[in-house]
Amino acid sequence: MVITHGIQLADNPPLIGGEVDWVHDMAQAMITRQQGANPLAPFNVTTYTWGDAFQPCSGFTSCIDPTNLTTVYQAARNADPSTVTHGFNLAKNLLELNPTDDIHFVGHSSGTHVNAFAALGLAALGKPVKQFTILDRPFGRVLTPGPTDDDLFRDALPSGQVTWVDNYYGNAVAGTGVPLEGLPPALSGTPLPAAYNHFLNKTHSGVHEWYTNTINAASSEGFYWSEEGGGFAGRPGPDWTPGNIYPSPTTITRWNGGSGNWNDDSNWDPQAVPNRLSSIDTINDNFDVQIGTGSSVAIDTTVEIQDLSIVAGSSVEVENGQSLILTSDLRANFGSGVGVSLIKNNGNFVLNSTGFSTKLLIDGVAALRGDGTLLMSDQSQNTTRGIGSDNWLVNEQDHRIEGAGKLGDGTLGLINGGDIAATGTAPLIVRPDSTLGMLNGGRLMASGGGTLRLEGNIDNMLDGRIEAQSSSRVDVLSGSVITGGTLQAQDGGMVEFVNGALRRGTLTTLGTGVARAKGSTTLEDVTLKGTLRGLNGSSITLRGTLTNNGVVSLNSTGSYTGLWVDGDVTLAGT
Repeated sequence: MVITHGIQLADNPPLIGGEVDWVHDMAQAMITRQQGANPLAPFNVTTYTWGDAFQPCSGFTSCIDPTNLTTVYQAARNADPSTVTHGFNLAKNLLELNPTDDIHFVGHSSGTHVNAFAALGLAALGKPVKQFTILDRPFGRVLTPGPTDDDLFRDALPSGQVTWVDNYYGNAVAGTGVPLEGLPPALSGTPLPAAYNHFLNKTHSGVHEWYTNTINAASSEGFYWSEEGGGFAGRPGPDWTPGNIYPSPTTITRWNGGSGNWNDDSNWDPQAVPNRLSSIDTINDNFDVQIGTGSSVAIDTTVEIQDLSIVAGSSVEVENGQSLILTSDLRANFGSGVGVSLIKNNGNFVLNSTGFSTKLLIDGVAALRGDGTLLMSDQSQNTTRGIGSDNWLVNEQDHRIEGAGKLGDGTLGLINGGDIAATGTAPLIVRPDSTLGMLNGGRLMASGGGTLRLEGNIDNMLDGRIEAQSSSRVDVLSGSVITGGTLQAQDGGMVEFVNGALRRGTLTTLGTGVARAKGSTTLEDVTLKGTLRGLNGSSITLRGTLTNNGVVSLNSTGSYTGLWVDGDVTLAGT
C-alpha cells in the first residue's frame, strides 16, 4: 500500500492542518491490524511526502477557515502542476524497490493526482496497479463553469492496467449546520464516473479519518473493499467507456472518413475544424478528435487539441512545416489543473518533414497508447518537444516510435514502455529534459542501418534495454548517464561511448558486435559480457565493481590511452 497526502495550507506543516500526520496514522493502523487478532496477509506500507504540497496562505484566518473555498482552491491549483513530476518520481522510487506484490494506492486531496501520475508511469512501464483509492479528490467540487478532474483519472488509469478504483467524497460544510439538502455543487463532492463511489457526510479531512477507522473496524465499507481487507474479490474494475464520462468542456469531433485536409470544416462532424487556436471559446474547448476506419488525414495548419484517436488502418500526418500541439491542462477557475493528453493510436501518426521544421508539441503530459506507430520521416527536422517547462511524453507498452529527428529536444521528461527505434539515414536523437530525465522499461534501439544518439540521463527500469542491431549504432554522448538495464551491441551492431557513462548496468556484445570508448568513459558497478575497446586517446574510468566476463582492451596508436581507477575498485568475473 502506498499512502500519499494532499496539500497543506501553511509553510510550517506541524502548525496547521496536520495533513502529513494522518498518513502515519493510517500506516500505523495497517501495522496494528497486521499484528492483531485479524491479521492481514504479509504486506509493505509506504508513505510518500511531497514538498510542493506545503502551500502558504495569506492571513491566519483564511488558513484555518475550512469553508474558505477560494483559499483552498487557489492553494490546490498552485500545487497541482507539481503533482506530475512527483507522481512520476514516486513511480521510479517504487520500481527501484522491485515490488513483486500488487500495488494499492491511497491518496487524499491533491495526493490523488500524485498517485494518478505514479499509476500512469507504472502501467506504461509494465507494472499494473491492483487498486486505486481516492479520498475526496481536490476538484470533485467544481466552481462553475470549470471542469472536474474526471479527465485525469480516466486517462491516467486505463482499463486493464488498474483493476479497481474506489472513490470516497465528502461535504465541505459538514458539521457547520448548513443543511445537506440542496447543497450547491461547489460545496458537495461528486461521484467519479466508472468508479465505485461512496458519499460521506464528512469534511475534507474527515474522509481520510473515516477511511483509517475502517481498517480495524468490523466494517463492510472503506478498507474492506481492498484485497488486504478481504472484500476485494469480485469487485468490478473501472470502465472508461469512450465518450461516456467526458466533462462538458470537451468537444468530441469525428472525421467523416476518407482522405482530406484537417483545415477543411466539411470533413468534420460537427462541421467545424477542431482547433483551439481558432476556437471562440479558447478556455473551455478541449477538443477530442476521433479518426475512424479507412481515413487519411493531413494536418495542413498548426493545430491545438487535447486528445486524438486513430483506429487501425488509418493515419494522421503532420505535413512539412506544420505542428500539432497537445494541451493537457484542465482549464478551470483559479488557473489550470493537470490532465493527460492522449494519442490513442492503433494506426499511424506521422511527422513528415521534407526539410522544414515539423513538430509534435506537448503542453503538459501526453501519452501514446495503443499498438500503432509514431512515424518520423528520414529528416532531422522532425521534432517532438515540450512547450515551456515540466512537460512529459509517455510512450506506453505496445506503442512504437520510429524514424529520425529529435525526441525530447531537452524539453520533455520521457517515459518509454514500448519501442523507440532509429531507422533512418539521419539520426534519431533522444534528449530528455536535463532535470526530468527518462525512464525506460521498453527498448531503445537502432535498427535497419539507423543511428540512435542518446543525450541525457536515462534510467532503465524493469526489463529496460538499449540495443544496436545489425548494421546500426548507438552513441552515448557527452554528459549522458545510462543507469541499470542492458546496453547491447548485437551481431553487426555498434555501441560507442563518447564521454558517456554506464552505471549499475550490463554491457554486452554479440557475434561481430562492437562496444568502444571514445574520449572519457565511466563504468560504475558494471557487468561486461563481451569486448569493450578503448580507442586511441581515450580513457576508461572504473568505479565500484567491474564484473568482467569479457575483455577490456586499450588500443593506442600513439596517443595516451588509459584505464583509470577512481577510489576502491573491485575486479570480479571470469
